[in-house]
Amino acid sequence: MNELYYGSLSFIPSETMRKYIAGKLSENEFELSAEDVISIVCNGGGDIFAKRDYYKKLLETELSENTRSELLKMISWIDMTESCIKGSKGYSFACGDIWDNRIVLFNSFRKAAKYTLRHKKNDIVICDMSLTGEERFISLLEIDEKSRVIYSGKFVREAHFTDHVSLKNRYVKFPVPFKTGDTVYYAGDRRRELFSVINAHQPEPWEMADFMDSSIMVIPYRYHEYATPENVRAHYERNMRRKAEGKLFYDDDPLPDVISREHDHMSVIYTELYKEYEG
Repeated sequence: MNELYYGSLSFIPSETMRKYIAGKLSENEFELSAEDVISIVCNGGGDIFAKRDYYKKLLETELSENTRSELLKMISWIDMTESCIKGSKGYSFACGDIWDNRIVLFNSFRKAAKYTLRHKKNDIVICDMSLTGEERFISLLEIDEKSRVIYSGKFVREAHFTDHVSLKNRYVKFPVPFKTGDTVYYAGDRRRELFSVINAHQPEPWEMADFMDSSIMVIPYRYHEYATPENVRAHYERNMRRKAEGKLFYDDDPLPDVISREHDHMSVIYTELYKEYEG
């Protein structure tokens, strides 16, 4: 395994997952491709400039033509973002409600970040002041509590913003240490809002799978009594009966069970183990 590929694990926010995947890699029970590690880094934690440094190292390795092309696009986009942030003339930073055109413009990223965090938000839009209307909104930035840029995506009128490369959405089927009934929380959540695992199964790769499918199903911990193998099995058996009756969607269910009503999906690379299920 290329040591550079191991480096991608540092971008996984979950310590539980970092250690588990590292173990699987060292035991040759799991493999990563260059495309997999790019997807991990894209979707993982850290600022976009640290990610760019990693991408540049990947460029020194053997890559497919398409992968190399996407990496170069990603690096170029981050370079453009950095140039704007450092004060390229002709660019401003919009904060506030972009969708309702209730915005405040700043001539520096530092001022925009300070304003955004003070208002308990994390979105800033880079504006090309040589253009007008929505055409001037060229990139949506997301910052963390330390004003670090953790996301930069292309702004387009139809969808508001989008990722300009496809590798970010690449599905990676991770080995998963979690099981039904485990108590987990989001990596980095200082309050440790707890959840109970309902389904940790990762689907096999399929045509429509993307990185969103690299997730586990959870319910809030206050419903943890429903997160037992018996209750989860009963839930899926009920769903199979409903499917056989042609009732596939939850909103058709007059009396949805707790799992149907309260479940959510947690990205596996952001899932931290709090306590294992003891039965």
